[in-house]
Amino acid sequence: MFIWMLALAVIWHHTSSAREIVAYWLQSDPLHTPAVVVACVIALIAACYPSRSWIVGLLALTETIVVALRMPFVPTHAFMEMVMFFGVFICYLGPALRHRTFNPDMAVVYQNFAPLGRWLLIVMYFFGTFHKINPVFLSPATSCAIPFLDGLPFPTGWHDSAWLQYSAIYGTLIIEFAAMVMLLTRRFKYLGVLTGVSLHLMIGISAFGTLAHFSTFALALHCLFLPDDAFSRFVRSRYLSEQSKNANVVIFVTTLLVMLQFYFAMTAKWVGINFLFALYGGLFFAFAVLYGKLLPGGERPRLVSQNWAINSLSVLFFVHCCGPYIGLRTHGVVQMFSGLQTAGGASNHYIVTRPLYLFDYQKAVVEILYPNTRHFAYLMEKNMGTVRFKFQHYLFENPNIPLPLAIRISDKVYEIDSEAAFQNAFPVLFQPNNWFERFYLDFRHTDLVPPTECRH
Repeated sequence: MFIWMLALAVIWHHTSSAREIVAYWLQSDPLHTPAVVVACVIALIAACYPSRSWIVGLLALTETIVVALRMPFVPTHAFMEMVMFFGVFICYLGPALRHRTFNPDMAVVYQNFAPLGRWLLIVMYFFGTFHKINPVFLSPATSCAIPFLDGLPFPTGWHDSAWLQYSAIYGTLIIEFAAMVMLLTRRFKYLGVLTGVSLHLMIGISAFGTLAHFSTFALALHCLFLPDDAFSRFVRSRYLSEQSKNANVVIFVTTLLVMLQFYFAMTAKWVGINFLFALYGGLFFAFAVLYGKLLPGGERPRLVSQNWAINSLSVLFFVHCCGPYIGLRTHGVVQMFSGLQTAGGASNHYIVTRPLYLFDYQKAVVEILYPNTRHFAYLMEKNMGTVRFKFQHYLFENPNIPLPLAIRISDKVYEIDSEAAFQNAFPVLFQPNNWFERFYLDFRHTDLVPPTECRH
């Protein structure tokens, strides 16, 4: 069942977000668009035939490449997908080479990669809570919990009530932290799944945005915490007729779901996308309620894989999410909607009050004093700066920007009004990037003054 949900998450990833539609469907790219189309086709085949390991391995390789092509500018859910699919491919490739077959035992492949998905979800909940312990998220005026709340269908007047706003803010922290703790326990793992699924149902249906692509992937990860015999118990239940157990029914339901998703996406019917997700997520919640409990004698989900590379990926993902505090990337590290700021040697976190920089990428912040492009004008309008590394990358990507340009870096002002002045300033301001920096590092813009609104 996990493979079916994971394959659907790939399709949802590439079709349910307005940004994805514009970037990779409406504006055809000679490299990315064909790769996305291939990934969606393979995902559909994998959803229809989830027990065929060679299709799963092909999907894992394809989606890993699709996301890697977009590095380093990928959001949290896309980075998590890349790590998950890379792990799946490793676990497929090992037995395939060892037994010299394209179709190794899917049960063996699953048992090896499943712990990675479980740790991805646990680490996501940990940092999803930890990053939010700052004044920006905890204040109703700037918290991103409030736009989500406004997107839910509460009675008129409720959205402006202080008790509901603070309930949304602190309730988010409590629910995410409680879900993480319960998923780590034996006794309350079932309640942890129901708690997490409930949270992502609310995220996915909120009119604040089309975030079903993120929540669909999260639901698939929750599926990994269900007992291994949950789906087989469902198949044997009284809810299914003998006719509905036919594999052709699975193919039909999957194809219908994907066709509806594509229709809503291509016609920009975002309400339809959220409604479809609500139906999908609601049915999974009901499934988890009915079959998510571990029966006596059942095997508990393992958190340690027999494949050392998979356990290493889990550790590396935890280190990746520490990026804002150690001076590495601040984008795609489960910081979404948190309001966390760690650039320029300062931190607004209530616990990590000063970043523990092990790397220098965030130390210097560039403030635009005289804008010469629309992008720089936007930063000035929003009272935002950018770390020097990201500013450098922008100049490399746009070498012919108009002059003059005035910037401030660490209290030193640079006024560049000619190409000669630019060339003279360039060696002082910048260092050449290596492969790791170009592939991995990405940083969010930083607020120069306390924000007055939610910063996604």
